[in-house]
Amino acid sequence: MLRIYIRPVFNDRPIASIDWNEVELFIAKLVNEKLSPKTVRHAVSILTLVMQTAMRSKAIRENPAVGHTINIPRTRPNVLTMEQVHSLVDHTDEPYQPAVWLLVLAGLRSSELCGLRPCDVDWQRHTITITINEVQMQVRGELVVKGPKTNSGVRTIPLPEWHFDDLRISIERRSAFDPQSTDRIFTTITGKPLADHTLWKIIDKSRRSAGLPTFRPYDLRHSHASLLIELGAHPKAISERMGHSEIGVTMNVYGHLFQGAQAKLTSDLDGLVSKTRRPERDDPTSSG
Repeated sequence: MLRIYIRPVFNDRPIASIDWNEVELFIAKLVNEKLSPKTVRHAVSILTLVMQTAMRSKAIRENPAVGHTINIPRTRPNVLTMEQVHSLVDHTDEPYQPAVWLLVLAGLRSSELCGLRPCDVDWQRHTITITINEVQMQVRGELVVKGPKTNSGVRTIPLPEWHFDDLRISIERRSAFDPQSTDRIFTTITGKPLADHTLWKIIDKSRRSAGLPTFRPYDLRHSHASLLIELGAHPKAISERMGHSEIGVTMNVYGHLFQGAQAKLTSDLDGLVSKTRRPERDDPTSSG
């Protein structure tokens, strides 16, 4: 962060010469470069720490990097229709088809899917559980296993019964089925644990074969939310299923998708009024 974003702007500058307005211009520069919100906030937080150290050293009296509002336009996620999902699955290598369905039907993050084990599956109740220490991702070339980013990420998700037959077949292709195994359900063709970036290479290959528009890895999770909204699911249920920390997160990301639901609600209410309206009585003063 220092080398790429901060030093090119502030290098060789006396700390005391950097004021609040210059930091504001620095933030605007990062936003105009179309950096992700996470990157912009990270860069500003690093600059804040530098200035905080300067304050402790009595080099400056106030921290000019504090108190800024980072307004970054949120891009609306691309979502797949169920017809497009079927096409994507059909063009995916068979061992990884259940993985695509899990991303769409359960709304899993790729790191959650890669960490999934047979012992996380309730084969009788047809549920999967994202546990406290089984989220797998690759960091600087090494596989790292850790817990979900919030307590809400630990959750149990019911899925259609037919999907568990496909999961069982995926496991039996490699070894005898052991429902208590702590091995990963999805692996590479060489048997190594599947990393999230490898998963997305597999899915992007499927996308190109299916002739689908470009979408980001996270868009399959967004597609899950979109399908739930289309089915009329309550925002609270969507929030719990996706492992959001609070319902506000769900509404902040997917609120625009509920606009179509408003029109349906209006139509349903109108239908209810028409169905329950009492017949008008004949006007006794009318003729005939």
